[in-house]
Amino acid sequence: MQYSGAERRKHERFKVAIPVSIRLIDPKTGKLKQAEFKGVTTDISMGGLGLEMKYPGSDLLFFAPKLVGENKQFDLNLDAKLETGDLKGVAEVRWARVPPLTGLKILTMGLFLKRMRANDKRKWTSLVMSRSKGAS
Repeated sequence: MQYSGAERRKHERFKVAIPVSIRLIDPKTGKLKQAEFKGVTTDISMGGLGLEMKYPGSDLLFFAPKLVGENKQFDLNLDAKLETGDLKGVAEVRWARVPPLTGLKILTMGLFLKRMRANDKRKWTSLVMSRSKGAS
């Protein structure tokens, strides 16, 4: 799909596939849901990432409408597997495309990185900068 609207992103994106595990987190209480879901990044930037989940569990499809918009009830607890070790953070879903009931089941989301510990932020910055240098 080719996007033809005005670009609103603050940061350049770079294509990269990184395994990511997510858990739902209630931003009001900080409590995590038990279910864990697996996905892969489609792209990364200093401010966030694109995430794709093939054949997501029915639990996640149930929660998808509660991840974004006026009915937002959850943030995501991220755990990414980088070459430099695990990276953890909290992300906010900015948009989500829920698959139709028929056809290929791929849930895609755009995530804004809300919080990371200083060490994780350094790892993320280093990863994005290495992709930036490789893109030139």
